[in-house]
Amino acid sequence: AAAVVAEVSGSSGLLDAVTIVAARNEVRTEWTFTATSQLQGGLGAFSDTALVTALGGTPALQAQVAAAGLPLDQALRYEVSVKLPGVMTAKAPGEVTNGRATWVPPVDGKWTDLAATGIEPIPGLKPAPTPAGSSWARWALVTYVVVLLGFVVLGVVALLRARRRPRRPRSPVSSDHPG
Repeated sequence: AAAVVAEVSGSSGLLDAVTIVAARNEVRTEWTFTATSQLQGGLGAFSDTALVTALGGTPALQAQVAAAGLPLDQALRYEVSVKLPGVMTAKAPGEVTNGRATWVPPVDGKWTDLAATGIEPIPGLKPAPTPAGSSWARWALVTYVVVLLGFVVLGVVALLRARRRPRRPRSPVSSDHPG
């Protein structure tokens, strides 16, 4: 899971130290997700630095937030969501809604610890051996999709906030001077 998240989020990504562990016994499987989240490098965390440099521009999100004229904490909000099998609990400040744990980390660069557990009962089943890595690959993919969807939601929120802000009228140009 950590390798997939590192590949997606890069060196200045939003997630770090991601782990997903499944512990199974005769009565249940307990899934545990842990990670830390921090907005490192401001809005640069949402763009590919090499691509922006190659194109010689400013990241689109950074330009949109600047154009909106809002402080970063008003213009930007990102969520990290995780869905594990079974009944879920989440470490505060995370909340569990509809079987999904969600955190809204601050955009001021402070670290947020993320932790969630899903307990899935196994009535009448004994532990079955699983191939090494199969559970990791499945949950790495789930984590990747959830984080990717979070980025999409973040971009939509930023665009909507930028569009809701009234535009300032341009100053009139005088047509009195000879030309």
